[in-house]
Amino acid sequence: MKDYKVELYGWECHIKAKNISGDDFDMAVKFDDPYEVEEMLIEDGECDFECSDLFDNDDVFLKINNIDQEHTVECNDDIWDNAPCLDPENSNDYENTLLIINEYKGSCLTYNVSSEDPPNPEDFSYVAKCVETSIGDFELISGLTFKGERLEHLDFESGKSKSFYVKLCSSSGGEPITIE
Repeated sequence: MKDYKVELYGWECHIKAKNISGDDFDMAVKFDDPYEVEEMLIEDGECDFECSDLFDNDDVFLKINNIDQEHTVECNDDIWDNAPCLDPENSNDYENTLLIINEYKGSCLTYNVSSEDPPNPEDFSYVAKCVETSIGDFELISGLTFKGERLEHLDFESGKSKSFYVKLCSSSGGEPITIE
């Protein structure tokens, strides 16, 4: 068996979500800085849901053994990861949702594959998940498979931050409020 380094590159979406009270919602809308809202309402990093995954889009590519050749990778339709519904209008778990979203360009997940033969790009597929929110669904890549077997990533390196914002979504409806 020989070890092969496999890297999956793309745009990363880091999502934090927390159920907040009406009072916290009313307080948060008074701020114009998303970092202040995060600091005030996400104490000690505690939130109800958090994930950091790559966006499922055409910008995702795979590199094998540091060879400077990019390969596309397809979705593994047999494996899906579950994610909660963060939309307070469609979930009993959220009165009001605080969404904190940070997007990064050029993020990389690193994996190790042991194989008798050099792996081919066709041997890989990704695991998808959908995070439902009031601002739309986030289609994400939450993992990679090699010949149908799920791999554990060794490293996740975030790229350059391109966007950071807060969305406040209320169960009473109305447009979500954005703080950028």
